[in-house]
Amino acid sequence: MKKTLVIGTSAKSERVPHANTGNMMHAETARRLLMDYDNFPFREWTEEEVEKANSEYGHILFVAANGIRPGATDDLPIVKSHEILERNFSRTNLPIVTLGLGAQQHFNAEATELPNATKRMLAVLSERSKEIAVRGDNTQSILEKAGIKNTTVMGCQSCFWSMKPQLDADHFNQYDENASLAFNYTAPGAEYQIIDLAIKNDAYVYGQEEYNELLASEGDREALRDSKKFKNYLRKTSLDEAQFLNWIDTRFSQIYDLQKWFERMAMHRFCFGTRFHGNMVALQAGVKTLWVVHDRRTEELCNHLALPNIRAGKIKEDTRLSQLEEMADYTEFFKKYPGNYRKLYDYLTAAGLPHRLPRP
Repeated sequence: MKKTLVIGTSAKSERVPHANTGNMMHAETARRLLMDYDNFPFREWTEEEVEKANSEYGHILFVAANGIRPGATDDLPIVKSHEILERNFSRTNLPIVTLGLGAQQHFNAEATELPNATKRMLAVLSERSKEIAVRGDNTQSILEKAGIKNTTVMGCQSCFWSMKPQLDADHFNQYDENASLAFNYTAPGAEYQIIDLAIKNDAYVYGQEEYNELLASEGDREALRDSKKFKNYLRKTSLDEAQFLNWIDTRFSQIYDLQKWFERMAMHRFCFGTRFHGNMVALQAGVKTLWVVHDRRTEELCNHLALPNIRAGKIKEDTRLSQLEEMADYTEFFKKYPGNYRKLYDYLTAAGLPHRLPRP
């Protein structure tokens, strides 16, 4: 049995600006599913690497993310990466299996046209794949308009970290009612009322690419004071600067090791926020979680997987935390989970990819 060649989102996260620790959750899950694999570099491959790929591996696994950007220009860095992927894929003779491909779009976005480099990459994926797993209906619709017809909606593989064919209420940890809360955010200016609710309820906050907040939590408050995100928040919130900074001092963490992140999250009784994969870390750690939906990407994922959620705009100044906790109802999630698990199992099996998922 030949190994699988893996390219795409890294399962590691470095402590540098703009690195998103949430990528560890979906990228590590993709690799966790495989029997045996090697990571290949995310750059143009040498002739020797192409020869090795064709001779030593049975499949390419493309660990994708929200790289589909309708309306983007060809000079956007993520679009330029599609040129590299298309050239690498075209130089091999291997079948390709994709996990987690999604479109990044705000609710009010109207563009559906894709950059040329993205369309060329998708054409190669379509030709080399029985099906392409996408995150939700919105992404599927965008790809269909670009002529890519062989897609299937899969959600995100991070939902199946446990590799269990079924889940039920026993998945959740038992807590004292006074146990602490966990929270995450994406855009402080737009999410100021959600952040205010978290601060007022003394929630612990987990960053993903909040590098300035990390520096502030370690004593460099000026790094945060100078940031555009922080200034946008202060213009809208009813709280003062000192309250936010003290909260960051005492409650902020940004963790660059997935196992340590699981362990920290397991201490909390409830988690809420706009970060899809930060919330998924909480759920996989046994914590009841509510997704705060702020764009089409998070909406399509929550809808497909039946994850409990609320639109960000529905959280107001008078919203109570108890209302959010009551909304974290997992009845529909548990009902849909076995079918979603089977769909992932069948997708990998039909592609001929050697994987470790137990038979449903």
